[in-house]
Amino acid sequence: MRHAPVHILAGFTVLLGAGCESAYNMAKARPAQVSEFISNPDLLRPQRATFPFDRFWFDKDNNWTRYKKIKVEPVSTAHLLSDDWWAQVNEQKVLAMKKEIPGVATYMRDAFIRSLTNDPKSSLRVVDVVDEETLVLKMALVELVPTKAFFNVAGTAAGILIPGASLVNVVNAGTVAMEGVLADTRTGKAVAMFTSREKDDMSALLNMNDFTWYGHAKKIINNWARQFVEITATDDPSRVKKPFPFTIIAL
Repeated sequence: MRHAPVHILAGFTVLLGAGCESAYNMAKARPAQVSEFISNPDLLRPQRATFPFDRFWFDKDNNWTRYKKIKVEPVSTAHLLSDDWWAQVNEQKVLAMKKEIPGVATYMRDAFIRSLTNDPKSSLRVVDVVDEETLVLKMALVELVPTKAFFNVAGTAAGILIPGASLVNVVNAGTVAMEGVLADTRTGKAVAMFTSREKDDMSALLNMNDFTWYGHAKKIINNWARQFVEITATDDPSRVKKPFPFTIIAL
């Protein structure tokens, strides 16, 4: 019985090595509904599981090389979906978690600015004052479901000893969803739009992010920020691939 988790881990290791589309699909969260933050959602197109965002659109006729700068607006939380059903029975915790939401939104804006500023792949300089060479990035958090830490701790502890018990972690994974619009400063028209919803990494043995309500969200946000830089730095966004969502130990 104690050897079963090793077999499970070995199976995931094979998938990790293959990096196949089916492995990404298995770990992928179901896309969130598009909120009113996106004014023309009909343009969005579903993407393969390995692409950083669930839905994506960009103006192929637009001359991307003329943009040299980018302004990152504060992240909106006005379009957050309603609380998950489980939260209704933990009123005090819900109030505490809601107080943390503005901090997550600020963290998201800072993460994108940090990646755009520090990543050597970045082709856009972050500015506060816009001109005709500037793109404006507007983003919204549309879902922020905390990791159910208590159940995740129980699942992890039991999963090391009892085969299958770590599946509790999958059931109780936290999720975060966002939407983004990249707009031309002169015309105000969107030149790119994207949506994404992600859940916790499928860590085999231990996910340290499970011990905080929104720890998972920050890791996901950091990945989005890095992938956004890659997308804006290439003429062919379809080549960009997100990291495989499985780790042995997630920190």
